[in-house]
Amino acid sequence: MATAPDTRINPFELDAPELIELIEGKTPRAIGHWRELGGEEYARSFTASRTIGYDIVHDLHGAFLETMRTPGATGEDFEAMVFPILRQKGWLADKTDQQVATRLALIYDTNLRTAQAVGRWGRIQRTKAALPYLYSFTAADERVRHPPKSREDHRAFEGILLPVDHPFWLSYFPPLGFRCRCQVVQKSRGQAGRMGPVTNEGELAQRIARLGPPWGFNPGQRPLRPVEMAAERANAERLEGAPRIEPQLDQQLGLRAFDLVAGKALADAVEELLKKIFG
Repeated sequence: MATAPDTRINPFELDAPELIELIEGKTPRAIGHWRELGGEEYARSFTASRTIGYDIVHDLHGAFLETMRTPGATGEDFEAMVFPILRQKGWLADKTDQQVATRLALIYDTNLRTAQAVGRWGRIQRTKAALPYLYSFTAADERVRHPPKSREDHRAFEGILLPVDHPFWLSYFPPLGFRCRCQVVQKSRGQAGRMGPVTNEGELAQRIARLGPPWGFNPGQRPLRPVEMAAERANAERLEGAPRIEPQLDQQLGLRAFDLVAGKALADAVEELLKKIFG
């Protein structure tokens, strides 16, 4: 097992302009229950459960953006901004003020963490030639999710050392769930070598069994999923005899395009990739 690092500071936190750009690119989406979306959708959408039937998801998104744009603003400022609006519109009318505040804190935390993670993944991809390894760590306190309080044991995430391109990270890139505080930090080849051998597949399988099924959050798939959805629509409407579009067979094109446009806005990336595939 890899030796713990001397520091837990993550040098790849997003700068405010990048974070705001990512949040601006999210689509406000009203849902009935949080299980309606997987982690990939949470990465792409700004949403909150129990918002179907209420004209509030755009209020939440706008307030979240305003909070991000205001120096020194926090989740408490976000709550103060939207609380009277939501009460006026009848959202969670059956809940106490404290319960509504708790729900708003979860909305703020989830959307912030997933936006940060998407940006962090982009930076990891751009710098993996110099820093080709990821080391995982937890908050290392009693609040880390574990049995019997949870079916998942996030303590198993502590100390995993693997190459950036290992498929493990596509299923278990933090956050690993709501309010998850797990993190990863990049390491150079020299740093990884001094920490010890990479986590072997046998130990990794044991850790995955303890972590439980992945939440589904996969920032690496974010630019490619819109292409798959467009291909599905095109195949449904294609002329008789026309060949089907199979984006999975052209995955290398998608990966090259991801590297090419990693620093651009998502809308530009998707538009460029669609042109390459559909002409």
